[in-house]
Amino acid sequence: MKIEFCESFDEAIGDIFDGASLMAFCWGVSGTPQNLISALHDKGTKDLTVISHNFLPAFVANNILWDVVTPFILEEQVKKLITAWPGTSIVGIESPMERRIKEGNAELELMSHGILVERIRAGGSGIGGFYSPIGIGTIVEEGKEKKTIDGIEYILEKPLKADFGFVRAYKADRMGNLIYHGGGRACNPIIAMASRVTIAEVDEIVEVGDIDPEVVVTPGIFVDRVVKIPEGGLGSIKERARILQEICKGDAE
Repeated sequence: MKIEFCESFDEAIGDIFDGASLMAFCWGVSGTPQNLISALHDKGTKDLTVISHNFLPAFVANNILWDVVTPFILEEQVKKLITAWPGTSIVGIESPMERRIKEGNAELELMSHGILVERIRAGGSGIGGFYSPIGIGTIVEEGKEKKTIDGIEYILEKPLKADFGFVRAYKADRMGNLIYHGGGRACNPIIAMASRVTIAEVDEIVEVGDIDPEVVVTPGIFVDRVVKIPEGGLGSIKERARILQEICKGDAE
């Protein structure tokens, strides 16, 4: 399979169409594909189904609003949200997305982080679904198949897949093999597996052989496009380090 190396983020997301489904990991400053999300926002693609771990308006630490792009900037472009955390991190404060959901202008599918991750993993692994006891006796079980196994009641959870997946990796080689940096790995590898078209933003692009095959996390077979983050750009290692240093400084104080 031929890997496409894009010159810009706009080029990388250029064929994402109205009504497409999208997966993107989001958790703080590490592992979030900020540039691809920003480019899709600027493109204005609408009626999206967005699958993400959280949908927080911003990244907050030490009571400071940090300049980190999250899928939330797509709020007005989302028709359906599949997530474990659709609101704000502040009790009593309602986000614009929550208001849209309450008003019936957007659909919400809510579940725990663990179930979300396992559904994505199932989608990427070709598994037809799995049975979980989470949610028995609650609204979570409504409309879902249930089964009793060894005296325990379970809910059938179906796999999640997407038309496009945004992935944040550390390095890619010319065959599209990816490795990650620390906690930035997160759930990016399974998002790559569960997406029909996987687009990766990376800090470095190296030649084949420069990445030890033994440490490849996402094989190139799961990657379709790669685009390099400019040095010091949004979400770059340099920029992330600056933000994390400021957070740690605040914690110390």
